[in-house]
Amino acid sequence: METKYPCLMLSVALLLLLFSCSCNTGASAETPCTCELRPGEGGVPQSSAFCQCPTISSLSSQDIPNYDNITTMVVSCQAVESPADLSLSDLSSIQSLSLYNCFYVVLNSTFRSLPSLRKLVLDGCDLDNDPCNYFWVRSDSFLGLPNLEELQLLAAADVPKLHGLPSLESLTLAYIYQGVLIKNYTLVIQYPNLLQFTLTGSVSETHKVDVLLLDMPLLERVNITYNPQSLNWIVLPENLFKHTPGLKELSLTHDSIRVLSQLVLHPATNLTKINLSNNNIRYVPPRFFDGQDKLVEVDLSDNQIWYIAYNTFSDLVAMEVLDLSNNVLTSLETVLKGLLNLRIIDMSKNSLGHLPADIFTDCTNLTELQLSKNNISSLDDTIFHPLTKLEGLYLNYNELQGISRQLFQNQTSLQVLQVGVNRLQAVDFAWFSHMSALNQLLLPINNIQTVSSWGVLKSSFRGNLQVDLVANNIHRLPYREIIQLASLGQSKPQLPQVLLNFNPYNCDCEVLPVNQVLSLPRATETFPDLVNISCWNPPELRNLQVSHLPPSSFKCFFKEQCPESCSCYSLGMKYTDDALQRIVNYGNNMSTIEEGTFQGLDSLEVLFLNNSGVKNVHSSSFSHLRHLKELHLQDNDLEHLSKETFKRVSRLQVLDIGRNPLKCNCDLLAFKEWAETNVQSVSFDFNVTCRNHGNKVFTSVAHVVKRELSCAPGNQYVYVIIALGIVVAMLLVVLLVYQYRGFLQVWLYMKCGWRFDPIDDGDDKTYDAFISYSSRDELVVIRELAPGLEERGFNLCLHYRDFPVGACIATTIIETVEASRRTIILLSQNFVDSEWCALEFKAAHRQVLEDRRNRIVVIVLDDLELQNVDKDLQFYLKTNTYLKWGDPWFWSKLCYALPRVGRGADKQSSDSEHIDMKDVTSQDSGIEMTEVYENKTVET
Repeated sequence: METKYPCLMLSVALLLLLFSCSCNTGASAETPCTCELRPGEGGVPQSSAFCQCPTISSLSSQDIPNYDNITTMVVSCQAVESPADLSLSDLSSIQSLSLYNCFYVVLNSTFRSLPSLRKLVLDGCDLDNDPCNYFWVRSDSFLGLPNLEELQLLAAADVPKLHGLPSLESLTLAYIYQGVLIKNYTLVIQYPNLLQFTLTGSVSETHKVDVLLLDMPLLERVNITYNPQSLNWIVLPENLFKHTPGLKELSLTHDSIRVLSQLVLHPATNLTKINLSNNNIRYVPPRFFDGQDKLVEVDLSDNQIWYIAYNTFSDLVAMEVLDLSNNVLTSLETVLKGLLNLRIIDMSKNSLGHLPADIFTDCTNLTELQLSKNNISSLDDTIFHPLTKLEGLYLNYNELQGISRQLFQNQTSLQVLQVGVNRLQAVDFAWFSHMSALNQLLLPINNIQTVSSWGVLKSSFRGNLQVDLVANNIHRLPYREIIQLASLGQSKPQLPQVLLNFNPYNCDCEVLPVNQVLSLPRATETFPDLVNISCWNPPELRNLQVSHLPPSSFKCFFKEQCPESCSCYSLGMKYTDDALQRIVNYGNNMSTIEEGTFQGLDSLEVLFLNNSGVKNVHSSSFSHLRHLKELHLQDNDLEHLSKETFKRVSRLQVLDIGRNPLKCNCDLLAFKEWAETNVQSVSFDFNVTCRNHGNKVFTSVAHVVKRELSCAPGNQYVYVIIALGIVVAMLLVVLLVYQYRGFLQVWLYMKCGWRFDPIDDGDDKTYDAFISYSSRDELVVIRELAPGLEERGFNLCLHYRDFPVGACIATTIIETVEASRRTIILLSQNFVDSEWCALEFKAAHRQVLEDRRNRIVVIVLDDLELQNVDKDLQFYLKTNTYLKWGDPWFWSKLCYALPRVGRGADKQSSDSEHIDMKDVTSQDSGIEMTEVYENKTVET
C-alpha cells in the first residue's frame, strides 16, 4: 500500500492485527446470528434480511429464514475481525450487501464468491454510529465483483488505488479517517464508466480535487459535501469540471466556498440541477450561468449573497425552481426577467424591503412564491397580477401594514395564503371571495381590529378552508356571524374552520353567552377554539373563559345619570330573541332612546314606544332596524325630530308622532318634507302640532311655512359655506406661499436677514466660493460675476488667479472644492462640452453627498437641452433649483445662496440687479484664450 508515512502505517497495521487476534480469542464462532425478514426494495415482501452477528465469520445462510428469496442483506457486527480464510460463499445469490462494524481489513478473498453482487456498503461504524472502528481497504479487496455497480466506503482508514470493478457506476467515499483520503489520485480514473461520485467529509488536499475528477466524460452526478474544515474552498477552482462534459447534477454544499469563478461551469453545459447551499458565497458573477439553458433547479440558499446582477439568470430559460432563501439580499431588480418556466421561487429569510412592481412580469407559470421573513412593508397592487397560476403565497414575518382586493385579484388558483406576523389592521373576506380553491388563509399575530364580510365564508369556498385570526387585536366577538355559520346544519357538507383565540375581547353586555353558541349543530366544527376564548376587559374578568361565565357577568356602563357612590350597569337587550318581529313597550318611562338600544333585533317589524315619556331620540337609535315597518312614538315628550333619525329605516311604512310638544323649526319642516315623500302612512293633521319659541299656543305642523321660520334655502348651510370659504382661502394662501417660497425667502433675507434653510458652513474653509466655468465664458466671470461678488465681500477662488502653476489640475480641483463653502457652476453649452468642467461638477457633487449638504449653486448662462447634459448634472437640475443669468433678482438670489459674510454684503446685493448683457457674450471672437492643465495646452 502506498503511503507518505510507511513506518506509521505499518505500526498501525500491526496494532490492529494484534487487537484483532485478541478479539477473536474471546469471540465464540459457535454463537449464531439473529436475522429477521423485512420488505425489500420496491416493497417486495420477504426479500430483505437484517442480521445482528457477534462477528462477520459467524454469518451463515442457515441463520437466514427463506434464504432462497433473499436479495438484500444488512449485517451489523458486535465485534470487528479480519479472518484470513473468511469467505461469504453462502451468500452467492445476494445482490445488495451492507456490512456495519465488521472488518479491520478487507482482504481480497472476502467478496470473490459474490458474483451477483450489485451494491456493496462497508461502514466502519455500527448502525447507531457509535462506536466507529475505521477499517483498511486493500487495492485488491474488490477483485472478483464483475457486476458491482455501486460501492460505498464509509469511515475507512484509507482508500488506495482500487483494481477491478469494470461495471462500477456509483462510488461514495464518506468520512475517511481524519480526511486522509487519497494517496493515489488516479483512483477514479480507473472507472471511466462512473456515473455518480459522492465525496463527503473526506478531503484533505484541496488542490487535488480537480485532479480527482479528470477523464470521466460519462460522469452525471457529483456530490461533494460536508468538507467545511478540510476542503475550505475559498475560491471554487476554475477547471474543476473541465473533463466532465456529461455532468447533469452538481451538489457542493457545506464546503465553505466563498468565491465562485465566473467560468467554472462553462464546460458542463448539460447541467439540470445545481446545489451550492450552505456555503459562504457573497456574490454570484453575472456570467456564472452562461450557456446553462438546460438547468432546471438552482439552489443558492443559506449563503451570504447580498447582490445578484440583473442578467445573472438570463440564460436559464428552462429553470423551474430557484432557491435564494436565507441570504442577505436587500433588493432585487430585473433578475427574473425572461424566466417563463419558473414554478417555484423561494426568497424567504432575506432583508428585502421593496419589490419592484414588474419583478414577476415574466413568471406567468409560477405556482409557489416564498417571501417570508423579510422587511417588506408594502406591495404594489399589481405586483402579483401576472401570477395567475399561483397556488401558494407566503408573506409571513414581514412589516406589511395593509393588503387589498386589488393585490390578489388575479389569484383564482390560490390554495395557500399566509400573511401571519405582520402589521395588518383590517381584513375583508370579500377580498378573497374569488379564490374558490383557497384552503389556508393564515393571518395570525397581526394587529387586525376589523374583520368584514363574514357571509363570504358561507358561499365562496369549496370547503376545508382554515382561517387563522389568532393573536390579533379583535375586541368584539362576531357572535352574529358565528351563529349564522354554526347554524347551517348539513346544508353545506364542509364548513370553514375559523380560529379566534388569544384576542383582547371586551366581555360587556353585547356578548352573547358562548354556551348558547356551542349548543348549535356545528359550532365546534366551525369554531374549534371558541370554548377556550377568554376575556380581556373589564379587568375583573381578565383571563376568564367566556364559556364559564354566567350571563349576569356581561355588563355595560349605564349612560344615564347614576346616583352618587353607585356603579350602574345595563344588560341591554342582547338576550332577546333575534327573530323577534314585534315589541309593545308603551306605558313605560324611558326618557332617552340611546344608540344601540335595539341592536341585535334585525328582524323587528313593529315597534310601539308610545306613552313612554320619551324626550330624546339618538340619531342612530333605529339605524339597525332595517326591516322595521311600523313605529309608534305618539303621546311622548319629544320636542325635536330630525329626518336623520329615520333615514336609514328604509322599509318604514307607518310612522305616528302625534301629541308631542314639538318645536317649530327648520329641522321639523325638513323632517315633514322627508316623511311625506318616504313614508307611506304619516299624517301631519291636528294631532301633530308645534309651537314657536316663547309661544304657548300650538299650531298644526301642516300650516307652518318656511318663510315664517326664515328657512330660506341654504340658510342652514351658511356657516358651513363660511367655514369652507375660510378653509379654501387658507389653502390658497398656503399654495401661494409654497409656489413663491423661493422669492419670499430671498426677500425676507434681504429685508430682515432671515435664513430658513441655513447650512453649517464652518470656519475651516479658505474660500466662500469656487467658480467653475468654461474658458469660453471667462469674460463673464472677469467682467461681471467675480467683481460683483468680491464687491459684496465674498472671497472667491478663480482658475486664472488662484490655481497653482504646474500642479496636477485634477488634484487641485478636488482640493479647491473641499476648501470652498460653495461651488458656483456657470452652466452653458461650453461648460457641457468641457471634460474638465464635468470633473469640477463631479468633485462638487461628491462633496455634497459626503457632507449631506447642498453646497452647489448653478447659474444657467444660456438655454440648454437637458438630454445633452451629463446624467449626474441632469439629475441635479431636475431635483434642485438654479439661477438664471439676467434675472432681475439675480444678485439677491445669489447672495442668499452663498454663505453669510456680513451685513455689508447683504446691503450691496440689492444694487445693480439688472445685468447688461450687451457687452458681455459667452464667446468673444476678438480674444483667444487657452486652458493649461497638467502640461497640456488646449486652445479654446
